[in-house]
Amino acid sequence: MLRFALVVFSFAVLTLAPASASLAEVPVPVQSAVETLAPAAAGSGAQSPTATVARRRAGSSMIKRINRVRRRHGLRRLRTSRALASSASSYARWMMRRNYFGHVSRIRASSRFHNRGEVLSLHSGYRRAPGRVVRRWLASPGHRALLLSRTPNFAGAGSYRGRYGSTPATIWVVQFGRR
Repeated sequence: MLRFALVVFSFAVLTLAPASASLAEVPVPVQSAVETLAPAAAGSGAQSPTATVARRRAGSSMIKRINRVRRRHGLRRLRTSRALASSASSYARWMMRRNYFGHVSRIRASSRFHNRGEVLSLHSGYRRAPGRVVRRWLASPGHRALLLSRTPNFAGAGSYRGRYGSTPATIWVVQFGRR
């Protein structure tokens, strides 16, 4: 049986910068390159409803896990934002398609948010494993600072599974904002 060692690369934006401080935009792909959960009908170009529901549930699970940690630290819960979740999902897909992992100067989300920040995670394998990802973020001072910041009041999470180089991988993006 072939096994992959867990390799996690994570980055965090340490400060929530005003949205007006943005310098560049990330092109958002219209269609995913790899559909690993449930492929759409051949040639249709549409996402499978099963895959879309599974991704939304995974994002919701991630926000719930982050909120549990925040509650243990006496912080208010983050409300889920569809705009941030959509932006996070699009960015995870964009990175996977381009074999890129890192931050860009602008988080592409609704302009209703005054401040934005994000945390990223890349690990081998197709398991989304939100609990493991949150534990690793909490072990990193920069990620922990953002997860436990009092500034944001909304968050959205997205993940994408595909091939990063030649390795099966999962990318997580959680974006935070304040309205």
